[in-house]
Amino acid sequence: MDRDDILFLAEMSSRYHRRRAAFLERLSNFFNAVTLIGGASAFLALLNSGSEMANDLAKFLTAMIAIIGVVQSIYRIEQAAFENKKWLVEWMDLLTEVYNNENPSA
Repeated sequence: MDRDDILFLAEMSSRYHRRRAAFLERLSNFFNAVTLIGGASAFLALLNSGSEMANDLAKFLTAMIAIIGVVQSIYRIEQAAFENKKWLVEWMDLLTEVYNNENPSA
C-alpha cells in the first residue's frame, strides 16, 4: 500500500464518518423534537378529552412517541453518532500523519 492509497482510504473514511455522524446527530435531534412536540400535543389532547377527535389524536401521538422511543432504544442513534465522531478523529489523525510523512507505512 503506497502513500496515495493510504491518503485515498483516509480521505474516504474521514468523509464517510463526518457525514454519518452529522446525519445521525440530525436524526437524533429530529426524533427528540418529535417526541417533545408529540408528548406536549398528546397531553393537550388529553386535557381536551371531550371530543372524539382529541382522543384519536392523543392515541396517535402516544403511539408515535412509543415507536420513536423503541427505535431510539434499539438503534442507539446518539451512541452511533458519538462513535462515528470518534472514528472521524482517528482518521483525521491518520491523514495528518500521512500528509506530514513522505513515506508512510501501512
